[in-house]
Amino acid sequence: MGCFLRLNLLCPSEVSMIMLTAIPKQKTERNKKYLAFIRTKPCCICGWIPSESYGYLIHAHHTESGGISCKGADKSAVPLCFACHRKVHDSGRKDAIPKLQEIIDRLQKEWREKS
Repeated sequence: MGCFLRLNLLCPSEVSMIMLTAIPKQKTERNKKYLAFIRTKPCCICGWIPSESYGYLIHAHHTESGGISCKGADKSAVPLCFACHRKVHDSGRKDAIPKLQEIIDRLQKEWREKS
C-alpha cells in the first residue's frame, strides 16, 4: 500500500522543525460490470449511440479524481464518445459536462433497476 507524505510545520517561525506523517492511499471503488454498462449508453454530450460497426467507441469518463494519479470511483463515470471525451479533457474544466450530477444519478438509478 502506497503512502503520501504530508508536511506539518510545528512552529511557523522555526522552519527546521518538520514532522512527516504517512497517509495511506484510500482504495477507490471499482466495478467492471458498471463500466461495461456505461459503455453501452449514448454519449451524454452529443448523443452519439455506440454501435457494433464502430467497435463501441464509448469511453467511461471518470468525473471525479481519486487523488494524485488516481481515478475516481467508477460510480462517477459517464459515457462519452471519443471526440467529446477529448474535448472535456482539453478544456480542463470541471463544468464541461452540462447537468453532470443529474446524468450520474440517472445512470446509477438505471443500473440499480437493471441489477
